[in-house]
Amino acid sequence: MKKSLIFIFSFFAFTIFAPQALGLLNPAERYCTQLGYKYTDEGECLLPNGEKVNAWDFLQGKVGKEYSFCAKNGYEIKTVKDFKQCMKFGLEECAVCILPDKTEKEVTELMGLKLTEGECGDGRCTIGETYENCPKDCPSGSVDAYCDGVKDGICDEDCLYMGLSTKDPDCPVCGNKICESNKKENEENCPEDCSKEAPKKAPNKFSFYLIGGGIIFLIVVALVIFSLKGKKVQK
Repeated sequence: MKKSLIFIFSFFAFTIFAPQALGLLNPAERYCTQLGYKYTDEGECLLPNGEKVNAWDFLQGKVGKEYSFCAKNGYEIKTVKDFKQCMKFGLEECAVCILPDKTEKEVTELMGLKLTEGECGDGRCTIGETYENCPKDCPSGSVDAYCDGVKDGICDEDCLYMGLSTKDPDCPVCGNKICESNKKENEENCPEDCSKEAPKKAPNKFSFYLIGGGIIFLIVVALVIFSLKGKKVQK
């Protein structure tokens, strides 16, 4: 839980404070302007009825619902607390459109909102790009709000944060009675596997032959010594 909160805060801060340096766009501003509304210097979105609302609240579907992308396309809109859908913005809550078949889809994903100034192939894994839509910039294991689940020896941290560690075969699986150090398991994060005494390694064939040969040699030496002592006694 602590790691998840740190990740959310870091990603959110990264999104807000480094847009110009890394070519990131403000999702709230982008959402507002793409719908044809004006974004103010105060971080508000000016709606058609003249009302100014907080742009982030508007993006999350908390205000101005009748002017949202969902409403404009005939869908219902609601705000959900879904880490898997909202983590791309580092937010706890985000807006989803309820489609006719009752499925729910995050609003910016449904509208295909572009959140980067760069393009796929420019070598930067920025907001809006993932291993799924741009593996050139976001290789397997990238922190891109997407659990790729590729078996390549790299545990995708997104899978851990999203509670999908079993989807990635390279991520540690606590409780299998194996302390998988190659998957970064240790006594702190996986005590059920790593707090017990590590099993002893089975001797290899060379060790087995060496030990066996030594025992046979000692037996032979002992027999020779015993034989020599027996001859001395007979004399």
